[in-house]
Amino acid sequence: MDKKQYGWAICMACALLLFCTAGLAQTGFSAYQPYLIRIGGLTNTQASTVVLFRNLFGLAGMLAVTPLIQRFEVRRIVTCGILICGFSFLAYGSSRSFFGYCGAAALSGCALGLGGMIPASVLISRWFNEHRGLALGICMAATGLSVIVASPIITLLVSRVSLRFSFFTESAFIFLAAAVVWTVLRSRPDCLHTEPIGAHHVEAAKSYAPRNAPARLSFFMMLGILVFGMPGNNLYSYISALYQSTGFGA
Repeated sequence: MDKKQYGWAICMACALLLFCTAGLAQTGFSAYQPYLIRIGGLTNTQASTVVLFRNLFGLAGMLAVTPLIQRFEVRRIVTCGILICGFSFLAYGSSRSFFGYCGAAALSGCALGLGGMIPASVLISRWFNEHRGLALGICMAATGLSVIVASPIITLLVSRVSLRFSFFTESAFIFLAAAVVWTVLRSRPDCLHTEPIGAHHVEAAKSYAPRNAPARLSFFMMLGILVFGMPGNNLYSYISALYQSTGFGA
């Protein structure tokens, strides 16, 4: 690939990263909720608590990742994140108790913090001076794609083989993806002696958005993120379990 266009390879690697850390381990994990209750032996409350652990540690990871980015290479941070994601599925497959599932969920939450949208957006901002919105959109679309791709595969593996085998298969895929991410990603364009996409549009990139939004605008932005983010990213995780409890099949 032409080094001047290498930013698109970075975009695809970030999409694969988010497919695993924000997709398979987060949005796509809702497919496992009914099986954790029916096969894993968890109660509804315990299955909900597993998701709570994931979200709490995900929040902690997001708060920690910005100082880490300032001290360490982003490529190493996101690779650690996706590796932790792989280990979380190993932990899920090896768990035989509620506390084991909680520990695995904590690992997947940390994976989201270290290998989620925050470091991915930092990489995109470094590699793109133009088409930045398109690149970020591709990365975000990967999280939704994971639900479309993973849900039927998870259902098939659990019904044909076992819940444990499904977790281990997903773990193997994530470790393979981690190797790809480590190989392709570079923290900055100067690591390859090249320039960002649209390097001649530096001034336009700098004026992309104001550095400090007004306090009132920031408040309403945070309120909107809260209102739309909760049902869009967390609450729906319980829907599959609720549907199955009313008689719907997996």
